[in-house]
Amino acid sequence: MRAALACLILGLTTDSSCLAATTGYRDAVLGDGPLLYYRFNTNTGNEPNLGSLGAGFDLQYFGTAVRGSMTFAGDAGVAFNSSDDFLESLAAAPVSLTGNPHFSAETVVFVPENGTAGLWAPFLHWGPSDFPPTMRSVYFSFSNNEPREFYAGFYNGGLQTQELFPRGAWYHVVWVRQGGGAANVGTTLYVNCEAVALVNDPQLPSNGATPAVESTAFRVNRARDFDGIRYFTGTMDELALYDRALEAAEVRTHFLALGLGFVLGDMDGNGVLDAFDVAPFELALADRGAYAAAYPGLNPDLRGDMNGSGMLDAFDVAGFEAALAGGGAAL
Repeated sequence: MRAALACLILGLTTDSSCLAATTGYRDAVLGDGPLLYYRFNTNTGNEPNLGSLGAGFDLQYFGTAVRGSMTFAGDAGVAFNSSDDFLESLAAAPVSLTGNPHFSAETVVFVPENGTAGLWAPFLHWGPSDFPPTMRSVYFSFSNNEPREFYAGFYNGGLQTQELFPRGAWYHVVWVRQGGGAANVGTTLYVNCEAVALVNDPQLPSNGATPAVESTAFRVNRARDFDGIRYFTGTMDELALYDRALEAAEVRTHFLALGLGFVLGDMDGNGVLDAFDVAPFELALADRGAYAAAYPGLNPDLRGDMNGSGMLDAFDVAGFEAALAGGGAAL
């Protein structure tokens, strides 16, 4: 089990409810220039867009979504509990997000133990679905009928996570896309700050096709086809969209600002810092490729950066030894 999912705070608790968006997270997102940024913390009216595209891209609420839903740490989100719950922007996507674009999409989302997802239920969607639908619309979403896999792609083609992620936990999910190639090229997907393994979606016919996205209004929790089917039940805390590829360091900054705790120095991903982390720490220093093979999905620069430099290197050895001798360190 990925230690990042355990939401370990000060090494004392594994309550996954600790993740909720903070003021620091808000500032980090706004500092990186999103086009769209929604906090889902309003109780009436449209959901305001805090991004650079402004109020013309505020979201309208439809259905019976529960606003002001708790995210367990004081912040509010929106809970989707039925097929009629979705949001739509007042204006259509700009030209920069059409064709075969560069972009990054980011959300903080929770699916309860009994939560569901249907037909690539989207966190964020834009583009038409009329004939011919292939490659004309974007799906940042769950995979087909499976709320334990994430999908980053387009109508009829893209990538899904190889790993299953348990329900009943909060996730920070970031899709970073370098445009210009096929639907299954140029994508990095981060789940709780760790770049995860992706595979072609086996249920789609055009994973290697080239996107040609067109402009429509943005939608949250609904696409432009299969009304009442493409939706998930769960809570969304934050959502942002950028017209560029975020750097790994920016993703890391956002994740850390959320307050999702993990044990610093936990190099084997078991949720604690102990003597079993010495060998993987040394391995990551000596051979990144071997570490990645032995501990797939774990980010050594995130876990082993003991001095705050943003990367694991020899200058972290003293801090690691001190934390190990002192019984562990945590963020």
